[in-house]
Amino acid sequence: MASALVTPVLVSAGRLETESPNLCTFRGKGLLQQVTFYTLVETTAQDNPDLCSWAARRLRDLIGHSRGSLTSALLQAVQGCHQELLAANQQGEPQDRVGLGITCLALRTDEVYLATAGPSLVYVLDGQGVRNVGVANALEGAVGLAASQLPVNLHRLTRGEAGAALVAMSSLSSMVTLEGVKAVLTAAPQEALTRLQLLVRQEPSFAALLVTWPKEQQPRRA
Repeated sequence: MASALVTPVLVSAGRLETESPNLCTFRGKGLLQQVTFYTLVETTAQDNPDLCSWAARRLRDLIGHSRGSLTSALLQAVQGCHQELLAANQQGEPQDRVGLGITCLALRTDEVYLATAGPSLVYVLDGQGVRNVGVANALEGAVGLAASQLPVNLHRLTRGEAGAALVAMSSLSSMVTLEGVKAVLTAAPQEALTRLQLLVRQEPSFAALLVTWPKEQQPRRA
């Protein structure tokens, strides 16, 4: 069975980029060595590349040290990052506290697992249309600002349940309707990237992940 495809989309002032502090990709270790992880991080206040880079490193390290299942590794990593940032925020002045929106995507063959906390967008295209299973304006549940026990949302997407998905920074919700997202997700992969790039061309920094499932080859008849 063909694996799902996860394509990073990084745009800065209308230009496609190859790197961004908002997005990190890495392979799992030990029991999770067959899993590819993607972390998408954004701040709740003004852009803070250093904080996003710190969070990406901590998520990678926490997942790498996990000895549990895939879902427990995702949960523990997001919760661990939250506890560390919460402690740092509590030591500073209230006006200086910054939260994060985090989405961890784990790709294992044709299965996609998602853990989201704080501001996040996860658009899923299925037989019913397009729906957002993320939380675009979840400031009260932001990583580093929420209560001690952070609410983390888990989702599992498979070929039979979803036709495509778009994981994106929360700013996208103010730039496009669900019909606009549908136009992206129903387009061919290269066209989808072009449409998304045009939508966010005014953003100083934008990151997203486009998830697709290639059509399975039908066996040839003798």
